[in-house]
Amino acid sequence: MEEGAITSQGFGTFTLWPQSERTGRNPQTGSPALIPARNSVKFKLGKDLLKFLNKGE
Repeated sequence: MEEGAITSQGFGTFTLWPQSERTGRNPQTGSPALIPARNSVKFKLGKDLLKFLNKGE
């Protein structure tokens, strides 16, 4: 298992995803804005959940 990952058998895996600092834009003014680095989460479906969600096909 990866460091920072939480797995639920059949449901899926949550993995820590470090996002780097980057430049974005303020949508109201259009001026550049610095978006600080932060941690986020990625989710990968497990086989059982994927089968359940697609059983109607």
